[in-house]
Amino acid sequence: MSVKINNEISNQSLEIKQDAAAVNNAFYLSKNKIPMHDRSAINENYLNGGMEDKTTPQNIWCNEFPPRIDESNYSNKSCKALQIWCKLLFFSFSGFILLVLHTAVAIVSLKVSKESNYGATIFMNIACFFIPFVAMHFIKLKINGTCHDVSLTLLLRYYNFSTTAMLGLWGLLLLCTHKQIGFKKLMIIFSVFLFLVLILSIALAAYPGTIRQRCMKFFFIWPLKTEDNEEQNPNKLVHILWITRQIFQVVVIVVTMVASFQLALEIRKNSVHDLDESLRYNAKKAFFQAGFCEEYFKFFLAASVSFIPKYNKSKSAILQVSIVVSVAFSVVEDILYATRVGWAAAMRPFMFPLHYVFNYPLAFMITRQRDSIWWVFELFGGFIFAVGLHGVYDYVLFLGNENKELSWLSTIGIFVFAPALMWAGFVILISKKSLPKEEKLPGRVTTGIVTDIRKNIELSVREE
Repeated sequence: MSVKINNEISNQSLEIKQDAAAVNNAFYLSKNKIPMHDRSAINENYLNGGMEDKTTPQNIWCNEFPPRIDESNYSNKSCKALQIWCKLLFFSFSGFILLVLHTAVAIVSLKVSKESNYGATIFMNIACFFIPFVAMHFIKLKINGTCHDVSLTLLLRYYNFSTTAMLGLWGLLLLCTHKQIGFKKLMIIFSVFLFLVLILSIALAAYPGTIRQRCMKFFFIWPLKTEDNEEQNPNKLVHILWITRQIFQVVVIVVTMVASFQLALEIRKNSVHDLDESLRYNAKKAFFQAGFCEEYFKFFLAASVSFIPKYNKSKSAILQVSIVVSVAFSVVEDILYATRVGWAAAMRPFMFPLHYVFNYPLAFMITRQRDSIWWVFELFGGFIFAVGLHGVYDYVLFLGNENKELSWLSTIGIFVFAPALMWAGFVILISKKSLPKEEKLPGRVTTGIVTDIRKNIELSVREE
């Protein structure tokens, strides 16, 4: 029976691909106004199985080895999900890099941890190793076989990039702690890389497009492709410039966070420790270092997803990547806390949804891009909301931990704010209601069709 089902599925999948290719081909021919007498050879290519979809974005980089891992049957049934994850971890570059990064984080954390905190650090490394898999597992279960589907490889790549950035932040903090890099050197690094980012932003804004599209590229947002906006796919030069700017911008953000932290400590050493000073110090720490810098980091990574040709129409990809980037930030931060405060940080791994709850409204606003001044206000509003929510939560905790007379604030933060934000986080992670509205764009056939056919064939074969 299983052989019969698979044969039926493969036959009908082939028919669907041919039908989809024919539709895409017709769209391509009419859009490019190709004369009737020149269409026969192209049509024959589609009908004879040469289903090269001219409207489907192709990867401009060689990506044949290792081969792509099939994720279409991802589910909890028969350990399918576990099998796919094993293949991703041991037979793909992204999986291998993830293992290397977590090994590096474990080595660094054990090296800098106090002896009294070794147990907590080891526990935190083990717990945080599984957190990204849990998050990506629920994301994939939610979107698999739908028009919102994105590959686990994409999520792994953004997770790895974010983890690498956090390792860089940690390393720079260690260097500054041991006085190997002073504040003046940090400012020189900041100025140089900020200048390079500005030059690259101007170059990318010169790429063809409308005024809105050029402004978006200048501010790290690659425009989504829609029916009204046929954005050109980036060539290799644009790829190189964009990725280089991303790396330079990460350096700018990391140096900014470290420099502001170092400057705040120096100011505090020379000031009187009273309640007013504590309010000012913790406000800067909560709203700028934690709120602004962290949310900006998540923003410019999520906003770049549509730069990838395969996902240039996908609003869902932006939302799912924003979750994964936030999880990476949370994982390294939790391990860092464990090296400093030990078992007092033991509950932090279970609170990983907080980071992407802060950022999710901003990611949603990125997906609403359109030719309207209101979208600009929505985007700024989403960013202010993300920074404000993150800042308020941290501010409450910082004040409560530092001032005994305000310890009740910590209680409210831990037992009221945190559970509410965690509940919202799990809803975002699991519920399909958190996904954008389904859009039917020209030249796009959803993978959900094949999933529905698989179910119908299985039912019909069983009835026979």
